[in-house]
Amino acid sequence: PELVQYLKKVQYDGPLDPTFKTLAALQSAHRRFLPFDTIDLFTHTPIDHNIEKIIQNVLHNNRGHVCSGHHLLLQHILKQLGFQVKLVNGRVLTNNVAIPKRDHFTLHVTIDEEVYHIDVGFGANTPRGPLSLANLGTVHELEGEKYRIITTELFPEALTLQRQIDEEPWLSLYSFTKERVYEIDCATTISCIQSNRSAFITANFILSRHIDGGRKTLLNTSFKEIQNGEERKRTVTSAEELAQVMWEEFNIKYDMNHSAIQKIFQLRQDQSESR
Repeated sequence: PELVQYLKKVQYDGPLDPTFKTLAALQSAHRRFLPFDTIDLFTHTPIDHNIEKIIQNVLHNNRGHVCSGHHLLLQHILKQLGFQVKLVNGRVLTNNVAIPKRDHFTLHVTIDEEVYHIDVGFGANTPRGPLSLANLGTVHELEGEKYRIITTELFPEALTLQRQIDEEPWLSLYSFTKERVYEIDCATTISCIQSNRSAFITANFILSRHIDGGRKTLLNTSFKEIQNGEERKRTVTSAEELAQVMWEEFNIKYDMNHSAIQKIFQLRQDQSESR
């Protein structure tokens, strides 16, 4: 039943055979309709990685999830369709930490003996399609965005995903290994992240999802939409307006009295008073 519910949620009615075409189409649908959502990190709410709980929250309760939940859900769906898939993890490299902890989860899917790196949970920098591990260093241009996977001296036994914006130098997003990890690894890692309340991902409320030709992002009270090179910005000024933006732009349903929404405006008030 959850397969039917998932396909309806991501508005997918294409082929379901375990091929590259199906994989790419499902990845595209997932990142468009299921937002990256840090509300539980932001409110320090324990995150349950049981697949039934993830299905309930995402498919029925109009919630998004962090990277671990997204990839456990997509792994569950892909396995039902006959894909050879495993969960892997890595280290986010954009936080100016020399050797960061393992704190990000993705998937590896094997089709006809070729392994593809799949990510549907890295916020605004989520790759827009499967990335083959066959030819390292190959530049993948996906919907106008450039990505590549390389090896580095810093993590010689791992692989590193990079993105290039315009003609700027390549930015290392995260490293990852090919070792299979499990649900318990997600729970342990996310609990560790939640304990660091000064980290960007726990100190801010973030929503993000892809759209055709761009993305939508909410960072606390700042909403931004980029589409086909055009940028639209909006500052949310009330709890009621924030709840409306969450629903209309991200299909995330919360009452304006939810603790996360109240916390956002309390933080903004505290920051204003400290100036």
